[in-house]
Amino acid sequence: MTVAANSAFLVTLYLGWRILRELDLPRGPGVLFVTAFGSPLFYYVVFEPAGKHAVDTLVITAATFLVLRLLPGGSTKHAVALGALVGLSLNIRYVNVAFFFAMLCVLVLHRRRSTLVALGTAALVGPLIFALPAIRGISYFVPTYFPKSQAIGRLALGVHPLVGNASSPLKRFRPPHTAEDALQHPPRLVPVDTSDGPWGGRVPAAHEAQ
Repeated sequence: MTVAANSAFLVTLYLGWRILRELDLPRGPGVLFVTAFGSPLFYYVVFEPAGKHAVDTLVITAATFLVLRLLPGGSTKHAVALGALVGLSLNIRYVNVAFFFAMLCVLVLHRRRSTLVALGTAALVGPLIFALPAIRGISYFVPTYFPKSQAIGRLALGVHPLVGNASSPLKRFRPPHTAEDALQHPPRLVPVDTSDGPWGGRVPAAHEAQ
């Protein structure tokens, strides 16, 4: 998590530099350092890298950069990328809708077609990402990395898959949720004789009984 948060922070600084260059503003290392050092983003990257702030800021910064590329006449791929970032960002932090509303207001005045492409992509990507936890059977409201929250129980949609009887082939490889589960149901390998021995390629009866 630390490596991912710091990598996101560095990419955010690079995109910030690109944005300043697009706007023909001062963009030296000192400007970037003074802007980032001591900010809430800097705090969370250094002291709380498990939070979503680094990735959230990266997505917003990348979206801002794409808007600047679209205004002079960017291509459709920029609009698609912007829409995908909108769908992703709203799943990270739903209040980001305020940022994107401002961006889309600017775009609709100058690039209506790009605005429609971005909105269509966001409408497709956003619900798709939102549905992934339900399909995987993951709770929406009780993060598993907060041990104290396990006492609350699973609160809502993620206990069972919601899309028909969809199940993931990776389910069988899920680690136990608690140490008690690990002791009660330890993983074990069941040997299978595939030769022409006395069992004829079947599991021995002792293992079948288990």
